[in-house]
Amino acid sequence: FVKTDSNLTTLLSNRKIKSKTLRDAIYKPPPLEQITQINFYIERFALDVSPNIPAIKCMQSLWNLPFIDYDFSDFLFRVTRNIYETCDRLSHFTETPRECPLCVTGGISPPPSDYIGHCFFDCQFVYPLVWDYCMAYNLPCTHACIFGGANAKNVWLRNVVNLDLGLIKFYIHNCRHSNKLPTSVRCAQFIANSRFAWTRVSKKYLRAVSKFQEINLDRATAENNQAALSYINRCAPIFDDNG
Repeated sequence: FVKTDSNLTTLLSNRKIKSKTLRDAIYKPPPLEQITQINFYIERFALDVSPNIPAIKCMQSLWNLPFIDYDFSDFLFRVTRNIYETCDRLSHFTETPRECPLCVTGGISPPPSDYIGHCFFDCQFVYPLVWDYCMAYNLPCTHACIFGGANAKNVWLRNVVNLDLGLIKFYIHNCRHSNKLPTSVRCAQFIANSRFAWTRVSKKYLRAVSKFQEINLDRATAENNQAALSYINRCAPIFDDNG
């Protein structure tokens, strides 16, 4: 079998692949000069993204970090490879309704179609979560940031913010499958809990999160931005052993 074999790629793209070794053997982050998968992702779903190559490369490699759990790893892999099962996509092969499950739960009539951009950004029950996080950490609240990745000069600071963006999407994914509407407070707590677990097993990640929090707390304090301070404090991981 060859990596470029379209039949093999199609077969694996439609199944949940739990083995990191297998996924890594079949799929590799694209070379800097060749980002066809991302270009397809952008064109297919009409996302407003100007690809930032270092950020995209970061987003596509996060799933393989050794300290994150398999469920989140598998989710990140599917989202960044454009094989996430939205209701709109599933409706072509199953009897799944095309409507966004959060909009159905929230009583929106008629509920819009559940494509990838709506699922993790445009939905009116999702956008406030994304907006709150981007406001707190001084990020542009755009498709480019959420789907293409946020950039930073330091690799580990870039990992922190892009893992956070992945966690927001994973929290939304969990809400979709439990028929619960997402909230900013619960999302911030979800990020904090995940950070806390990961800092226990990765010293590099712990140092990066600590620096990331320090930088943004200083900025929010200087701007007297109480909303940003509140969100950052809710996201702050607990470093002491009794936490």
